[in-house]
Amino acid sequence: MRVVSLGIMSVMFWTGVAVAQTPVTKVPASGGTTAATEQAETRLLNAAVYQNDLEIEAANTQALANYKSKLETLSAADATAQAEYEAAVAAHQATVRANEAQAAENARAYEEAMRQWRADVAACEAGVRARCAPRPQ
Repeated sequence: MRVVSLGIMSVMFWTGVAVAQTPVTKVPASGGTTAATEQAETRLLNAAVYQNDLEIEAANTQALANYKSKLETLSAADATAQAEYEAAVAAHQATVRANEAQAAENARAYEEAMRQWRADVAACEAGVRARCAPRPQ
C-alpha cells in the first residue's frame, strides 16, 4: 500500500476544520512497505482523524451552547414583549369601555334634554307661558 501525505488542506476540504496534524512521512516510491510501517502510518492517520473528531465535537458543543443561550435570551425578550403587548391591549380596551360609557351617558342626557324641551314646547303651545322659552333680545 502506498501512502501519500495527508496535508492540512485535504482535512480542511473534507471537514471544514483546520487541525494540527502529526506529519506523515511519505513512503519512498522505489521501496515496498512492511506491515509494521503500514500499521504505524495507519495509527498516525487514525490519531489525526480522532483529534479532528474531538475538535469538531468541541466546536459543535460550543455552537450548541451559544444557540441555547441566544434562544433563552430571545425567549425572555419575547415574553417581555408579549406581556407589554397584553398590557397595552388591556389599557386600550379599558379606554374603549370608558369612551363607550361616556358616549352612552351623553346620549342619555341628550335624550332627556330633548324630552324636556319637547314637553316645554307642548306646554307653551298649550298656553302655559311659564314653560315658554324667553324671547331673544
